[in-house]
Amino acid sequence: MFIVNTKKIRQLMFERELNISALAKATNLNPFTARKIVTDGATATGKVVGKLANFFGVDGNDLLLKEDQS
Repeated sequence: MFIVNTKKIRQLMFERELNISALAKATNLNPFTARKIVTDGATATGKVVGKLANFFGVDGNDLLLKEDQS
C-alpha cells in the first residue's frame, strides 16, 4: 500500500472539475475507493495509483506522498 498525495489528487480533480462520482466513473474505481483516496492520510494499492496516473496523465510517483511532505 502506498500513501497517496491527496492534495495533488484533489488539485487534479479541481482542474478537471470532477466530483468523487465522476472520478470513480472515469477511472473505473469503486466509489468508496474514490472517496477514500481524497481523504488525508489515505493509502492505495499500486493498481489504484496506476489507474489514477493514467487518467490524469501524470507519473504515478507524482501521486504518492513523499516522506518529507505533509
